[in-house]
Amino acid sequence: MLPDGADPPQIPSFSVYPSEVYIYQYSTKPDEVTIYTISHANVSDFSLPQATHIWGDMTRKNLTTGEINYASGDYNIIAWSQTEGCKGIVFLPITPGGGVEAIALNNATSTLEIILIGNYDAEFEHKAVYPNYNSLAFWNSSNGDYYRVNWTSDGILNKKTANWGTQANTSIYSRPAQLPPQFTFTTETGSVNISSKHVSFDMSIVDADNNNDNATDTEYMYRIGNGVDWTDWADLLPIVDYSLSGSPTGALTITIEVKSMYGVAQQSLGINYTPSDDAILSYSGVLVFLVLIFSVSILLQQSKKLLLSEEGNILQEAILNGSKLDLNLNVLTLTAKENKS
Repeated sequence: MLPDGADPPQIPSFSVYPSEVYIYQYSTKPDEVTIYTISHANVSDFSLPQATHIWGDMTRKNLTTGEINYASGDYNIIAWSQTEGCKGIVFLPITPGGGVEAIALNNATSTLEIILIGNYDAEFEHKAVYPNYNSLAFWNSSNGDYYRVNWTSDGILNKKTANWGTQANTSIYSRPAQLPPQFTFTTETGSVNISSKHVSFDMSIVDADNNNDNATDTEYMYRIGNGVDWTDWADLLPIVDYSLSGSPTGALTITIEVKSMYGVAQQSLGINYTPSDDAILSYSGVLVFLVLIFSVSILLQQSKKLLLSEEGNILQEAILNGSKLDLNLNVLTLTAKENKS
């Protein structure tokens, strides 16, 4: 599993990344491996002044039982500075074009010489650096003793062989593949004939463990292009949605890019985009819409007139009834006066 984010920074001057796992095996303990898990890097004075320090966990594990024989967290795997040299040789800095820095090979030679002489009382008659082979060597012509170290072109310790004292041979057992993602995609329906401006793509990522941490990579980002512009990068989901609004109609190439911290991969799919009535309003659709609005307006006007007409009839009837009432009252009043007389 990669660290959060699809493109965490590569450690400057080195080819390694946070979260990666490098495993080594020693000839003296064939049933055991030493595991370096990189966590981070910084520039500090911890072991060398103003040096790049690469940190992580270092464990020793039994290959048969899986038992951890030794573990050290926050372990300083290597420190390196152009002016101060290096401590540790598991990783060496590389040139921009690839290959181990020549000065780093010289630094490593000096470091190993101090260790071999200071800790093991070694006496070698010769030493040499081979930049073209990312290697160095100590040896004796008199007795055949030697001590050789080789790195890969990207500065990873590859092997150490020795014919001297009790020194064990070391070889890399497992390292990250550092490959960009592999994927394919299709429309969710499987058809390349698209009539809606809203389309979904079914993404299929090939399972991989590119940082060698024994877990499937999950941190990916994607973006989609239509030949005109690109979407912003976003976290990758199994189904991704895309709007064709603003895209040219007809034959169209949809390109999706997926990236991890190891690079960007690209795949394209040709589609035929013919917007239907649900994608855009056609001329006839607009005409029908306007006729509908006009019809509703007429109906509202007629309803208003009818309502006003009914209200007028009611008012007229009320006035007429009121006049009849007044007439009847006048008749009653006259009748009453005549009776009094």
